[in-house]
Amino acid sequence: MRHFLVSLAGLTTAGLVAAGCAGVSPDEATTASQTAAAGIEAPLQDGVPMFTLETDRLTAGVTPAFGGRIASLSLRGRDSVIAFDEEVARADTAPQIRADGEHVGVLGSIVWVGPQEDWWNRQSLNPARAGEQWPPDPWLVLSPMTVTAADGAGVTMTGPDSPVSGVAITKTVSLDETDPRALEVNASIENVTDASFSWDIWFNTRVVGAADIYVPVTGEDAVYPSDMGAGGPEFDRPTYDIDDGLFRLAREGDNAGRDGQRGKLMIDPSAGWMAAFHDGQAFIITFDRAPKDQIHPSQAQVEIYVSRIADDPDGSFIEMEHHAPFGAIAPGSTMSASERWLVLPYAGPDTQAAHAAFLNQVPALSGL
Repeated sequence: MRHFLVSLAGLTTAGLVAAGCAGVSPDEATTASQTAAAGIEAPLQDGVPMFTLETDRLTAGVTPAFGGRIASLSLRGRDSVIAFDEEVARADTAPQIRADGEHVGVLGSIVWVGPQEDWWNRQSLNPARAGEQWPPDPWLVLSPMTVTAADGAGVTMTGPDSPVSGVAITKTVSLDETDPRALEVNASIENVTDASFSWDIWFNTRVVGAADIYVPVTGEDAVYPSDMGAGGPEFDRPTYDIDDGLFRLAREGDNAGRDGQRGKLMIDPSAGWMAAFHDGQAFIITFDRAPKDQIHPSQAQVEIYVSRIADDPDGSFIEMEHHAPFGAIAPGSTMSASERWLVLPYAGPDTQAAHAAFLNQVPALSGL
């Protein structure tokens, strides 16, 4: 028998939104506690508002704080495959939301909009940031979301209108009714302005830095490096190999520089999935594969960002990123995209050949 659970006890202040309308100056900062909206409150878990979704196979943590993130995912009794900085999150669950503020790196799984090159090009709050590619829109990634539904099936959250990106994001994280090992992750963005513009929905899931990462590809020309996020001369760039149509990120230590590895690889996948192996678990993200001409030319449908710090393995992480098709959104219209997550037990050796053989036997990957 399957058992679903969402913790709703120990209530705290989730479902708050930060004000964000055009014309607000960067100096008019708001905090999450200054503007409240009706919504379901989340219980505190180690000082962070968190819903727990469980089946008899998996457990997942979903926080409405920090733009609404998946903070943990694992088979029951195993370590989380998701990297989430609980210490940073506990330090300030209601950071200031301002157009000249600093990013708060709590990690987890978040939704951005793409392309990155346009993040600050459609706003007037902070003209000095026009053309900048970091940080991401704070209204999308730091504002707490309003929880509109939370029950044994999942959590639905909506964020504030962003004066930077011109959108509001709604996310639903839900247990798969047909498979106790699976999670459905859905996102939609609504154009809250009176002008048409184009974005894509960008899923960014951070996993632990020790994970082994795989992506199906047609060959060497499907993978190329990006200068975005490179760590400088003290870091080596991430390396990889391709064997029998399967990209594998080189493990930490395969190409270890003085301070570790940092950088991004852009990938045109041959099928709609990517996988990570960690702590006896195979974590698989599936999505609708899109033709390359539907992806913004400055991005790739799959992007793998690596930040492995030689003397800080606990602070190391890998981003498993997926871009949905790029397209126009009319005023008041929405764009939607989704991923399906699968967590499977893995008892084989931690070798490339064994991982590939395991993935070849996963029925959910057939035909993607």
